[in-house]
Amino acid sequence: MLLAGDMSSIATYGLPLVALAGALLSTLLVFACAYQPATGCPPNRLLLTGIALSGCFSAVMVLMTLKLSPDNYQFVMNWLAGSMWGTSWPYIAMALPWLIVGTLGILSELPVLSAFTLGDDAAQALGVSLRRHRLILMALAAMLAGVSVALSGAISFVGLITPNLARQLVGSHQRYQLILAGLLGSSLLLAADTLGKLITTTTELPVGVLVAVIGAPYFIYVLVKKPTGTPGN
Repeated sequence: MLLAGDMSSIATYGLPLVALAGALLSTLLVFACAYQPATGCPPNRLLLTGIALSGCFSAVMVLMTLKLSPDNYQFVMNWLAGSMWGTSWPYIAMALPWLIVGTLGILSELPVLSAFTLGDDAAQALGVSLRRHRLILMALAAMLAGVSVALSGAISFVGLITPNLARQLVGSHQRYQLILAGLLGSSLLLAADTLGKLITTTTELPVGVLVAVIGAPYFIYVLVKKPTGTPGN
């Protein structure tokens, strides 16, 4: 829809469905590429596979834009950079039901997330079905990410920065982590968006660029600090 420049009301309300389908397919592809028969999907391998495939998807998107009109091309490029374009009420109304369902689903899984922090063996001992709940959580995460990206474009590093900061501030309490990560993420985006409007008088810098400038050094710092794990461990 974005590539075709079709932002009619029907296309607008169909955008979450397309975003959800793309997010689920991308998630399945990441898992398929990261899976190893002996170890399953190690977190570090899963993260690196996601980063690699994200670059591939971005390259494909750029190739698909080569025949667009100048206006549509500029719009898609801003969306890829992360522009927070879908901030009007029709887009909010379109995304709100999906965001509510996804958030309530994540909240219902908080006890399971707390069990996961104890390790797979302990979670299984508590009666948690690891495969079923992981599939549920990944589907919910894909839905929330897909709808968010449909509205704001590809804003990288928010999901890597804010959960780690929240964990450092509140420890392993999953409920507090979730709330604080949401507040920190929204605050980071608002700050980056405001800075992008103020930093230059000729044009507005995409919020995704500023978040990446902040997030990339932090991501490298976490990788250096925890070389055997992932930023989420």
